[in-house]
Amino acid sequence: AARLPPDITLRASAAIVYLGVLGSVVGFTLYYYMIKHLDAGRIALITLVTPVTALLLGQTLNAERIPASGWAGIALIGAGLLLYEWQALRQLRRPAIS
Repeated sequence: AARLPPDITLRASAAIVYLGVLGSVVGFTLYYYMIKHLDAGRIALITLVTPVTALLLGQTLNAERIPASGWAGIALIGAGLLLYEWQALRQLRRPAIS
């Protein structure tokens, strides 16, 4: 029978529970909800946001250092998403013509 290591910490246990509950159950539930309600182009953008979220969570929750190349990548992804959404953002700023 498989046994847990005797020196597993509370933090490690919490990380495992987090990955199981939020990372899998909640994450996939939201992902499938979005697949059902959004177009494929927007869903594909999630793959760009995932590494940015992981980097920022690692920095915030685990005091990990993001190198300059990481920040450059975050900026490039943000710029790419902004360019993709530019038309939609412009339409939000325009007053409705009636």
